[in-house]
Amino acid sequence: MERATRRMPAVIYLHGNSSSRLEALPVLSPLLQRGVTVFALDFAGSGLSDGEHVSLGYFEREDVEAAVEYLANSGTVSTIGLWGRSMGAVTALMCVARGHHSISGIVCDSPFADLQVLSKEFAESYLQIPVPKLMVSAALEIIRSTILQRANFDILDLAPI
Repeated sequence: MERATRRMPAVIYLHGNSSSRLEALPVLSPLLQRGVTVFALDFAGSGLSDGEHVSLGYFEREDVEAAVEYLANSGTVSTIGLWGRSMGAVTALMCVARGHHSISGIVCDSPFADLQVLSKEFAESYLQIPVPKLMVSAALEIIRSTILQRANFDILDLAPI
């Protein structure tokens, strides 16, 4: 397929947790048929990317910012949109919250609003036995401390909405 124009719109597809850039395959055809280019990447620790930790959007937003800057400076892109699912949607929201003017729009499929709230709701809804809220809070604090120590970010900062 030849380019209709020199500068075309682009969508950066942001995959969910435990996934990869291959998650973008179902959106390729509909977007390409409409003259929209697609940029898909593997976040660190996912797909073919190196990395030990997945940060559920915290560090992934830096990958997105680099992709946005690359596309904005390429001279081949007219507008940039983000399309994220789950962790990718959270990453898109966190990226836009930083005020990136190069991003024209976002599609967010299934983001969480606050990881701490999500974790508590998950514990209450999906565990087969009742767990006191104090225990859930204590467990989250231990997890938070471990992640701060090992991955150098605070899970309390994962509140994109």
